[in-house]
Amino acid sequence: MKASNQIEVWKLFLDLRHSGSIRKTAEQYGRDSAEISRTLSKLEKELKVPLLDRRSRPFRLTETGEELFPLVEDMVGRYEELL
Repeated sequence: MKASNQIEVWKLFLDLRHSGSIRKTAEQYGRDSAEISRTLSKLEKELKVPLLDRRSRPFRLTETGEELFPLVEDMVGRYEELL
């Protein structure tokens, strides 16, 4: 299944934005930082656009990531309402 079709990946994207840290997000999920980074890299590769600027510390969302953020927030919120 494509990463973009998995709601958990989009939730991860939102949580990364809120925490501002891959390490903090990894701790929240009980996962390894490298695994979190690979998951987001897979999504970026699939979308053919970077979502995170990993060069900055703390990381920031790219312009595209910022544009997608409110759409993803709405999508995940609606999904959770359905549940």
